[in-house]
Amino acid sequence: MVPIVILKDGVHMEEERRKIIVKEIEGWRRNRLLPEQYCDFLDNLYKDEEEEDGAKQILGLSVSKIRNGKPTTWLLLFGLIGLFFYIFYYFTSFPFPMQIAILALATLAFFWFGVRIRYKKPSLSLLNLSLGALIAPVGGSYLLVENDAAKWTIALVVAGSALFWMVTGLTSRFPVFHFAGWIAMGFIYGWILSDNIPEPGWAGLQISWLPASVLLAWFGWLMHHKSKQTGGALMAAGAVLWIAPELHGLFLTELSPWILQMILFAKLVAAATVLFASRNKWIEWVV
Repeated sequence: MVPIVILKDGVHMEEERRKIIVKEIEGWRRNRLLPEQYCDFLDNLYKDEEEEDGAKQILGLSVSKIRNGKPTTWLLLFGLIGLFFYIFYYFTSFPFPMQIAILALATLAFFWFGVRIRYKKPSLSLLNLSLGALIAPVGGSYLLVENDAAKWTIALVVAGSALFWMVTGLTSRFPVFHFAGWIAMGFIYGWILSDNIPEPGWAGLQISWLPASVLLAWFGWLMHHKSKQTGGALMAAGAVLWIAPELHGLFLTELSPWILQMILFAKLVAAATVLFASRNKWIEWVV
């Protein structure tokens, strides 16, 4: 009987020791005391095998927690869902200041919760950050359009949301938000360009877009030594702007689609050739 008790105590002590080490690793990750790849390696090293094999999750929640959830928890959850649909249905009938307050509180709540569970539940965190990122520009633009706001005011709101996405992507270490912020800035630039120069010509399109593409890609290459995530987001944004002139011409101008498609095809071939020739360098960077 004694050896069994000792074994159980030893297992319990080992489990507690593992939890302490995992918590320390998360602290190192949050405070950036070690590079993220080292933290991932140590985290996988001390990860509980039972959790790794049997912890199936839905939106960041384990299946066991969903099955064993209390009735009050389910009641609260569906009560919140009902409140959300009530606010959504009667949103247009609320006073204008109240509409702004609701959008601001909803955005801040989603972002706060998403950042809070960034390392504990990444998938649920990403969902909350995505909802917060969409509410701000969509809701703000809707209010401005309903109140007959000027175009520059709408552009300013979208630009502020894009800047918010960039900051969120950098602080929460979600590069997809950093990338989305630059793409939103690109949409604003294209909108302003189309509004002021309706028919820029195919050469004008290249001159208008390609410098921004080259600058973003260059800054991304310079940054990847310090932060792979930041450098990757900038490089990806630069790659999208590389083909932005043709997309702009196809959707916002009356230029010949055949010529634009040929230029787009040539650009894709050129990009594929460069990627193939420099594959030894960028594969090491990505991996």
